[in-house]
Amino acid sequence: MWIKRFESSELTADLIAAMKNDGLTVYAGPGAHRVTVTTDKDWMANKWGMSKRIIPVGRKDTFLDRLAKIGALNFMVVFILAVLAVAWLLWRDRG
Repeated sequence: MWIKRFESSELTADLIAAMKNDGLTVYAGPGAHRVTVTTDKDWMANKWGMSKRIIPVGRKDTFLDRLAKIGALNFMVVFILAVLAVAWLLWRDRG
């Protein structure tokens, strides 16, 4: 989940309406001067400048989340090894 906190003095009614039209969830903050905006959509978080990603408590990482954490170079090495393993198995059983 992406989150961004605003001071209430930064927000106007038009800005809050635009956020709600984009599907963002707007919460009143813990104090009277803070407003919290959240979304699950990465592209919407990029549009509104949200920079902090929070994983809700109790949510397990999906396979794609774990795959993204290993990094691009490690993924390429694992992918190449998997292709070579499949090629070796097919070559071994060709006869």
